[in-house]
Amino acid sequence: MEIGRSRGQVWRAAPRCIRTPTCTLNQTERNPVMKTQKTLKSALLASAAFAVIVPTMALAAIKAGDTLGTDEAAIINALEIAGYEQIEVEFEDGIFEAEGWDPVTSMEMEFEIDPETGLVSAVSVDDEDEADEDDEDDDDDADTDKAEDDDMEDADDTNEK
Repeated sequence: MEIGRSRGQVWRAAPRCIRTPTCTLNQTERNPVMKTQKTLKSALLASAAFAVIVPTMALAAIKAGDTLGTDEAAIINALEIAGYEQIEVEFEDGIFEAEGWDPVTSMEMEFEIDPETGLVSAVSVDDEDEADEDDEDDDDDADTDKAEDDDMEDADDTNEK
């Protein structure tokens, strides 16, 4: 298909790549719809992979024998990477004691870490709050029992008179 002439040369229009099998352009450059479909497929594949990998990472909980670090900053960083929130680290009795909220299990976990090696020596569920609540309930029960005993004694005193 000739478009025009300049100094004896014939200019030709570029071939239509959408329907021509001899075109040198790749498939996505030929058809913008295919480019969009390829982008959507890539996005879908990436989101599916993300949906599978992230929960698996969360299930990889920290256990005894894992290495977290030898200082507070390293321990906090390792726990944050593992997905823990509200992290507190204290140095008591020659070991690091770290506490962190695990959003996957909805429990507060406690870790004991050797400061020299950074190894986790113990992992437990932090139940200080539950123990405090139980103690308060026990105190309330004791107060109630004492009050009932006082009432009984008063009743006995009244009956004796």
